[in-house]
Amino acid sequence: MAMILPIKVCIRDRLRRLAVIVQENSTTLVRDVISAASAKFKIDGKSLVLEEDGVDLDNDLLVIEWKNKLFMVLQENENWSPINNPPTESNSSFQENKSLNVETDCSKKKCTTSESDTSDAPEQKRSKMSQTTD
Repeated sequence: MAMILPIKVCIRDRLRRLAVIVQENSTTLVRDVISAASAKFKIDGKSLVLEEDGVDLDNDLLVIEWKNKLFMVLQENENWSPINNPPTESNSSFQENKSLNVETDCSKKKCTTSESDTSDAPEQKRSKMSQTTD
């Protein structure tokens, strides 16, 4: 009896996660995960890595051993990066056109923080918070 193996996967931008089902006894398990994820994400996946640290998965036994971890499918010319270093236009199809300016004024025991969005629109104040410290 063939055993099924549910695998959690995401793509480079980490915006969506999904599960794919593969046959545990397959001799092409890595390729099967890439193919199934590519079909669901509608991408042309080329490699499989661990999402948490980018370890390249090139052996079917690693997929079985780490079956409870989150995998990332990468397309050609994409590289893994840590979550605090999001993909950029130069190394991924992910594009982000926003930046955020934060200003803090802590005079006389009162802190005021304001944030402004500096995307394509003119500078706008998004939020203003006041906090009194003891």
